[in-house]
Amino acid sequence: MSLKTIDTGFDINAQDFYLQAEQDFESDNAINCLTNAKRALDAQVNGMLIPFGYDNKLRKSFPEKIEILNAVGVIAPRILLKINSQRNLLEHQFKRPQKDSVEDFLNITALFLASTSRYLSNFPETATFSNKARTFHLNIYSHYKTNQLEIQDSSYACDYSHLNIAKYYLRSKDRENKFIYDKTLNAKRIILDIRNEEYDPLLKEYLRLTVRH
Repeated sequence: MSLKTIDTGFDINAQDFYLQAEQDFESDNAINCLTNAKRALDAQVNGMLIPFGYDNKLRKSFPEKIEILNAVGVIAPRILLKINSQRNLLEHQFKRPQKDSVEDFLNITALFLASTSRYLSNFPETATFSNKARTFHLNIYSHYKTNQLEIQDSSYACDYSHLNIAKYYLRSKDRENKFIYDKTLNAKRIILDIRNEEYDPLLKEYLRLTVRH
């Protein structure tokens, strides 16, 4: 498995915003603390969209981006949405945040950054999988710069059939492509992106087998 540190291209990253939020809290500046904590969350979520094959400039709301993270198996607590709503109250209705609430939000932000940093610091660009019987062998490549996931499926040892990995993880009945006696077809290659219905569940399984273990 090949791991890579993701270059988000951000001049100010999530950790920078979080450290500023910490300083704001120590200075009893609850307003700036909440604002910078939310900026830290925005930077982290947008940064994670990059290796996941989504454009980090995606024109979606914060809740919609959280839905994307949930779809690929990243635990994004609902409390993050509450932080977002508190920031909205501050910016649009000029509601002053309570210090106790801001402290809670700051702690939650710290936990979220810590639990998701591995997706940016050790993201698997490539991985290889085999089943126990070694009847199939998969090479998976995450081409996050072009927002694509590539799967190369080596042949079964006996009859040169190939596992349709996308359909396999979707539990489809048609989970194999068979090329019996055709020894020239020793690998099946498919490329998926977010336009394919199989993309999110396959990425979720890929992350489960690599980043989370």
